[in-house]
Amino acid sequence: MNILFIFGTGSEVRQFLHSGIISQLVKLGNKVFISAKLSIADEARKADVSVIELPWYDMSYPAGILSHISKALDLSFERKYQYKAWTYNNKTKEKKRLDLLIGIFASFKPVRYVLSVLERRLQKSSKVLSQPLVRLLAEQNIQKVIVNAARNYPAVLFAAQSLNIPAIILYHTNKDIYAQGRLNFRFTRYGVWNKEMAQELMFYNPFIKSDAVEIIGCSHFSYLLNNKFEASRDILLKEYNLDHDGDFLVLYTAAGPGVILNEPEYINDIYESLEDTGIKNFKIIIRTNPMDFTNLWDSIQSDKIIVIRPKWFYDPIVFFNYTKYEDLKDYVSLLRSCNVCINIPSTVTVECAIFKIPVINICYNNKLNAGSDILKFWNAPFYKNAVKYKAAIPAFSAQELKDSLRYIKNGSHISDNQRLFLKNELGIEIGEMIQAGCKCIIS
Repeated sequence: MNILFIFGTGSEVRQFLHSGIISQLVKLGNKVFISAKLSIADEARKADVSVIELPWYDMSYPAGILSHISKALDLSFERKYQYKAWTYNNKTKEKKRLDLLIGIFASFKPVRYVLSVLERRLQKSSKVLSQPLVRLLAEQNIQKVIVNAARNYPAVLFAAQSLNIPAIILYHTNKDIYAQGRLNFRFTRYGVWNKEMAQELMFYNPFIKSDAVEIIGCSHFSYLLNNKFEASRDILLKEYNLDHDGDFLVLYTAAGPGVILNEPEYINDIYESLEDTGIKNFKIIIRTNPMDFTNLWDSIQSDKIIVIRPKWFYDPIVFFNYTKYEDLKDYVSLLRSCNVCINIPSTVTVECAIFKIPVINICYNNKLNAGSDILKFWNAPFYKNAVKYKAAIPAFSAQELKDSLRYIKNGSHISDNQRLFLKNELGIEIGEMIQAGCKCIIS
């Protein structure tokens, strides 16, 4: 079988390439193509695949009309299900008056019905098809198209649909159920993390049949059980002069640039809390966000505060980035070595739960970012299982941060909570995810 993976954002590199899914598909006798920026070529060739760059797609009329119709339906959807309008950052976004009016207009049932019919007809119309894309899929005899985000490269999906090529989505993040809840394309199969995610996907998109949805976890996390990463731990500890036996190691995973105002102030709170708790031999390791190219963290580096920048590839011209294999080794080493991880609520909680590393989530605004709503992340719909199963310890004040660090230093843990969280959040065992992903693709 000839299978085409669309690498649109770079998240696919870890989920499909580093996880081993693509290697497994090749071993099973399938021919795999990756469509991405050619900057991925060296990384991709390690898995014995072909890399192709997609031809340019013109978004002018009538494809632009289709885009506006889909946007109007999205605004109507968000208006109906307000809690689903989750965004990936913490900035307050004022709704434009025009968007508000469009959302109201599109919310009327007859209007929504007409727009939905137009959307589907235009998606199948030859007027929006990219003939170069159609020829590419036909010439390479592509038999399956795989994406991990519903809005990536719709032109490829339209071309595949015109040739009756099945298009499959294996969700990279559960956030997409809330940030992009309305699907504007009908896939052949849907790979989701767990039962709850499957139910929500079908509830908000009634056209999806239950037999088209498969629970496969998320192979994004599969690399965490790769024993190839064991050897790099000692190298990392030596490189940063860390003593796993003597130091209390705190890993702080930073948010994206601009998401949390004055985020370094929380490091001061952590530092003071560690000292007040009587923990003298400590090191705070800050792992900056891969997309943070500022010098925000440089000024606070010291003997006890170490700033580590992830080893990611980034091409600012085409805005394409991905994690390198070497960076995964470093990250696993950090997770295996630290005593606690502190951060704003995120999916890092899943990775920590796998290694039974206790997590403290910052849930309070400090004096320099009083205008931000940090608690929004704790209450986000994508994080509800972490809250429900107490897979992370919330710190609603600087005092609670101190109390939580004392709790962990005294030997208390949340591993039982983390085990229940993983069982419900990931749906299946991590060791089974590669096989589940492959089965969903080729079945």
